[in-house]
Order: sequence, then structure tokens, then C-alpha cells
Amino acid sequence: MDGTYVNSGRPRYTGTTSVILTPAERASMTARVRYHDGDSSGFGGATQAYTVVDLLASYGITDRVELYGRVINLFDKWYQVSYGTQTLGLSAYGGVRLSF
Repeated sequence: MDGTYVNSGRPRYTGTTSVILTPAERASMTARVRYHDGDSSGFGGATQAYTVVDLLASYGITDRVELYGRVINLFDKWYQVSYGTQTLGLSAYGGVRLSF
């Protein structure tokens, strides 16, 4: 191997960074940015580079009960993880987590 990049159908560069805030003892908020470089699969298709922003939050009501929520793809960016596949646009999730 001589260090030459071989197109494997996966992006050459990817990265994720997060900023986490804890405004109260039981509360947490996270802003996350994910980047994926574009790639050509070599099978007639290519994906474009994309950046997606997500927001996550949680609040512990007690030591055993936590409320959580997340917004994925905050800016409703259209992107493909692999050629020919679709991804969700803006999505929101939430729930209650119980620990026993």
C-alpha cells in the first residue's frame, strides 16, 4: 500500500462535532453538526457532500424518569447516504425513558 486513496464507495472524509450545554443539574441540550464528503461509488452513481444539524435535549424529572427529545436534520437538508437511497427530511422524536 502506497497511501493512495482507493474509492471504496465510502466518503473519504466524515466528521461530527457537538456542543453540549447543561443549564441545570438534570437538563442537557446538544447541538450536533455532521459532515460527510461526497463520493463516487464507481457503479454509475455518486453522492454529494452534505452537512446536517441536529438538536437534542433531555431533562431528568427524577433519578429514574427522563424526558427527551431530538430534532434531526433541523434545516431539512436533502442528502443521500449512499447512491439511490432516500433519507428523512426534518424529523422530530421525543419520549420518556424509565430506568429500573
